[in-house]
Amino acid sequence: MKKLPVFYHIPKNAGTYVNDWLLVGFRHYRRTKTNWLQNYTLEKDSIKTIQILNGDFIVARCLVGDPNYILDAANSLTKLDKNNFQIDIKEIYQLNEFFVFAVIVEARGFKIKDQILENFKQYDLKQFLILRDCFGRNQSEFHYIQSQASKHELSHKAFGDMCFEEYILSDYFPDSWLIRNLLDVKDTEPITQKLFDQACSLLKETFKVYDIKQTDKAISDILIECYQIDPKDIRLKNWDSIAKNENQYKKIKLEDLPLSTQKTFNEKTYWDQNLYNILCQNQKHQ
Repeated sequence: MKKLPVFYHIPKNAGTYVNDWLLVGFRHYRRTKTNWLQNYTLEKDSIKTIQILNGDFIVARCLVGDPNYILDAANSLTKLDKNNFQIDIKEIYQLNEFFVFAVIVEARGFKIKDQILENFKQYDLKQFLILRDCFGRNQSEFHYIQSQASKHELSHKAFGDMCFEEYILSDYFPDSWLIRNLLDVKDTEPITQKLFDQACSLLKETFKVYDIKQTDKAISDILIECYQIDPKDIRLKNWDSIAKNENQYKKIKLEDLPLSTQKTFNEKTYWDQNLYNILCQNQKHQ
């Protein structure tokens, strides 16, 4: 049974960097393990990124090999350019006629992950994700949404003129994002120990979970396990773009905030931080 990488892209947790490396790994696979480049044409590409839509939202992406350019003429797909296509979630099953290199589940796809992955049940799914300390992730996400870097996002400038401290104290500040999205728990439902334990068990049993400091290890592990490709052996080409997508802003520490704000932050992120500590504490000093 073919092993298939499935990466869960949590916003501001090195997802762009991982996605870029998966694409670079796929190009290396094409160059070293296939003869697809014999059919090379300037107008078409044998490696395609297929955006999976649920309504108006991208819930996942698939990296697909199409050496005979069949998908370029498929009526079920919308062609954005020679590399990028869109397909409705109801039509994903068609992609299994092609070589699927990786699946990336986007943030809006976490709650419907089972519906997405039902289409890939013939594979040995190697699911993985990256976690980050709560303060760093929330600070990064806030400044990204408020910056020009997010001008293409629906959430751009969603917090008006708030500063980060005001954001923490506001109703905009999310709690238990990963638990709610993995288990499809409504925002109005409080997180309990039972839900926390359920999420923790799911992550331990089904996923490989990495601290953000171990991102390169995550990429190396998945490419070696699924395709026997060591990123150290890949010589990057001029067209290989590897972005860390870092925002430029003045970083602060939780301790820099007033004690009352620290208390509110710790209360709102209690379950998230516990999840991070349990799943990543063994990696902190590696």
